[in-house]
Amino acid sequence: AQASLQRHLSAALRTASAELASLEVLPTNAEQGYRRITLRVDLRVDISGLQKLLHNLEFGLPLIAVERLRVRALGSRSVGSDRRLSVDLDVVALQQPASP
Repeated sequence: AQASLQRHLSAALRTASAELASLEVLPTNAEQGYRRITLRVDLRVDISGLQKLLHNLEFGLPLIAVERLRVRALGSRSVGSDRRLSVDLDVVALQQPASP
């Protein structure tokens, strides 16, 4: 499940022309009978790429939720859609337990 989530994230990053700065797989938890898989991601992307990335993450398969999102401008340039952004986010997927 973690590998599937990472593949989906990698494809979404490519589509958004985003640069991955770091990726951390957080400890897996059990939540209401499901395995909760969380990835913490740090990336660089422009505004239109961020929009594509968020859309692809939340509307693709496997189903993913963006749980935490922090966006900061890189540098002093404050205008323009091509401005690079520093983005930190946590994405979460829930995996059903295996059937007996």
